[in-house]
Amino acid sequence: MDTAIRPRICRTMGGSQEIADAAAAAMFAEDRNARAMGMIVSAVTPGSATVEMTVLESMANGLDVCHGGVVFALAATAMAFASNARGGTNLASNASIEWLAPARVDDRLVAEASETHHQGRTGVYGVVVSGPEGVVAAIRASPRSTEAEKELGAPFGDGQDFDELAVGQLRMTSCTELDVSWTTPGRRTSARQPGRSSAVTRWSRRR
Repeated sequence: MDTAIRPRICRTMGGSQEIADAAAAAMFAEDRNARAMGMIVSAVTPGSATVEMTVLESMANGLDVCHGGVVFALAATAMAFASNARGGTNLASNASIEWLAPARVDDRLVAEASETHHQGRTGVYGVVVSGPEGVVAAIRASPRSTEAEKELGAPFGDGQDFDELAVGQLRMTSCTELDVSWTTPGRRTSARQPGRSSAVTRWSRRR
């Protein structure tokens, strides 16, 4: 494991902590932005993560405080490690932030992300960023799993792509059927005519 990742040891059932450790190590190895900003993952468990960073001189804005985007990047990174700690791929679909206090050069910032709600492929995470003098920012973010797109595929062939918003309408209707909305670039999904539009279909899903 990379020396910049020092996950907290936590015994959980089914090897979940081992999965979290492996997922964090794999993600950090590819996370060029986190490494460039000097972040480290100091703790990770299924559904939570702590990421730390020191504010560099280059991160200060014209008012001589840490740029808000830097704080957001730290929080988003913590959310990413927390939401992907169970394996699979989860990408943020939306996030909001409240900047509560300024951070300054040389401040050590700690972002703690934890899952507050999870249903289907969508989760809700809260992230608190703290500095030497207290809370700097609070973030609410919703990541979404991409596994359904990979598993279901496109009904009319490999040339189709799931629309990011339409995929959010995926819902289980029974053990064997799914309602799915999707779009096809270049033609309508129903009539295969030029254009781009969404369509709804139902088909059996074999186990």
